[in-house]
Amino acid sequence: MGIAASSSVVAGRPRSQGSGPAEAIDAAALSARIATVAAELAASLAGAVRHDGFPDRTYYGEAFALWLWTYYPENAPQEAIEGAVAAVLSRDMNAPQAHHEFNNLALFHYLEATGDRRVLPPLQEMRIRDNHVPNWVFLRTLGRLLHNRTFDSGRFDERRLRRDLERLLRWQMRPYGLICDTRYLSSRLPLPCFDRPTAGAIGAAMDGLERLQPILPLKRLRNSDLNTPGAKLQLVCARSTTFMYHCFDLASLYSIMELTGWECAEDAFRRGVEFISGF
Repeated sequence: MGIAASSSVVAGRPRSQGSGPAEAIDAAALSARIATVAAELAASLAGAVRHDGFPDRTYYGEAFALWLWTYYPENAPQEAIEGAVAAVLSRDMNAPQAHHEFNNLALFHYLEATGDRRVLPPLQEMRIRDNHVPNWVFLRTLGRLLHNRTFDSGRFDERRLRRDLERLLRWQMRPYGLICDTRYLSSRLPLPCFDRPTAGAIGAAMDGLERLQPILPLKRLRNSDLNTPGAKLQLVCARSTTFMYHCFDLASLYSIMELTGWECAEDAFRRGVEFISGF
């Protein structure tokens, strides 16, 4: 089966919402800081990987490391790449905890960047774990779109993919832009102990942060509850979601939007960005 040229989903950037040079400077500075951290992470991972992958249990670490190293090849010697590829190809595809959706996405990007045909077998097979948590669904949708374009196969019905995505967003995205991970929605009070230090680190400058009240259960949460930065910070740091998953979801939605132009993806991406832009 031939490999068609796939559309790049990593080079595109969201349309700028800024209105002045100060915002552009801030965005450039932030981008530079992220790039520095990413380069350091690439070097650190390359130093930790062995001939058969990372020493600790990892469901998709090697695949994402391969993707990261395509951006910073100077930080990844060939022996590190070989160890990661070997780990990906030797992984038990039938393991109950296999994170196929995550590995598929990372390997598609790695394949596009390098042309390394050794990762073709798992991508051609396109196994899934069929987890229905939103971030998994976004990854699965994006992976299937990339499969159609990479192999020029039309294997996955994109009209059905769009309908399924629209249905998920209706149920799991709040009007104010939060994408909910239903496995972890909880009305337990107060904030988990490991999120309290996170809240403090993120919002140390916020007035009265130490007096934040416990998070409201989402079923009682109204839009008016999100009028203050403290309330929004509570919500994001609570068990309902995290910055990591929310941003990961937005990255998937943006890539889906770039590939398809679906209005549902563009609307969800816009609302999701608006939700976090106030922090």
